[in-house]
Amino acid sequence: GLTKVILQMRHGVVVPTLHAAELNPHIRFESTPFVVQRELCQWGRPVREDGGEVKETARIAGVSSFGAGGSNAHVVVEEY
Repeated sequence: GLTKVILQMRHGVVVPTLHAAELNPHIRFESTPFVVQRELCQWGRPVREDGGEVKETARIAGVSSFGAGGSNAHVVVEEY
């Protein structure tokens, strides 16, 4: 997962989520802020206004890993 995020940052694209062709019909994604990535798209840098000046900021991503034995890890990655 970490390698995938780093490569996406490097190339400026978000790749589709694996095995997500059919969404769970019990989850209403349209009423949540969450999106299942189903196609390749550009990943632009966020733009913020600072004192009247518009600036691009770094991309940030989170990677989670949930172990079967209860070990969990989460890392936040920000591009340089």
